[in-house]
Amino acid sequence: MAGHIRRREIESGTRYYPVLEVDGKQRTFGSYKTKRDALAKLREVEKKAADGSLDQENPTFAELAAVWLESIKLEVKASAYDDYALVVRVHLNPVFGKTRIQKVTTRDVDKFRTAKAAETRKDGTPYSARRVNKCLSVMGAIFRYAVEKKDLRESPVTGVKKLKVETEEMRYLTPGEIRRLLDAASPPLYPIVCAAIWTGLRQGELFGLKWSDVDLVKRKVTVRRAYHPQYGFTTPKSKLSRRKVDLSGALVDVLTTHRAKTAGLADDLVFRNQAGNPIDYHNIVRREFHDALDQAGLEHIRWHDLRHTYAALLIDRDVNIKRIQRLMGHADIGTTLNTYGHLLPDSEDGIGDKLDDLIFPEGRQAVTGTGGKVIDFKERERQHTGE
Repeated sequence: MAGHIRRREIESGTRYYPVLEVDGKQRTFGSYKTKRDALAKLREVEKKAADGSLDQENPTFAELAAVWLESIKLEVKASAYDDYALVVRVHLNPVFGKTRIQKVTTRDVDKFRTAKAAETRKDGTPYSARRVNKCLSVMGAIFRYAVEKKDLRESPVTGVKKLKVETEEMRYLTPGEIRRLLDAASPPLYPIVCAAIWTGLRQGELFGLKWSDVDLVKRKVTVRRAYHPQYGFTTPKSKLSRRKVDLSGALVDVLTTHRAKTAGLADDLVFRNQAGNPIDYHNIVRREFHDALDQAGLEHIRWHDLRHTYAALLIDRDVNIKRIQRLMGHADIGTTLNTYGHLLPDSEDGIGDKLDDLIFPEGRQAVTGTGGKVIDFKERERQHTGE
């Protein structure tokens, strides 16, 4: 019974997977950094399969995780795959890797959650609850896969609650701070910052724009792709991320000047380096953006906070929250409300009087419902109080 070694490049480097066909189905037995280690594992499982001692019904967690990762690699973006593989390698396999999946209990998962939540960085600060919840999400997906493949009857992750994530109030720039930042921005950075603030595009969406996506006459920009320094051009984050965003008159002027200076053709990137290639936006943030913030006397906000600034400006102008969801490219309105709900105006005060004004625009009168008789509210109050 012969198997083979499958090779794959991921973010951390090359990984090797020993694969053996068992009962007509290919099974992967772990993930290894070297081909030599993978071959050793393959020889081990081939020997066990030959003498009938291979535990066909109860793989280890590491074996199951490797099979799951192989099963999703064509369904998710490379960045997402590498993220999942990192969680498995760094957080899950060190704890559960050698354990047979049928031996993993809900209590084990709960203990894992508690231990992860107590971990701290080298400087003693705690890790975020999102980190723990990400581990639980990946682990849950792996065990759901086992249930679907009839390797398990029930997932041990079921019933384990995720940690409560405290909503972090995002930072955004005020109009005065925006003007200070623009005054301090270098000539190459200026149009990029303007585009980020006036469109709210995600970082990758902004640096993936081509001039063919920008209509300076109709004042629209269409989001069709995103760019990542490691993974290149990719599709937008979700279906609703493919969207059109309005351009202001001021931004049209900025982009028109920028295109004239850079001689941008239709298929050229809007923001590109001198060789015409995509800009490494990590360098933009580390160098020019932070320099501009320093020059403007502003705190070091994240580049993503320029996107928050766009949303805050829309809310300040009373743009409908559903429209804001579409402009931001959020997959559901819950994301918009959870992120920006605290910025929405508190309009509850006096809401009763507003209903009166809407229903009775000519004054506080009402139809009693009996024969269509109209009475005055104040008169009715006097009748009820006996005055």
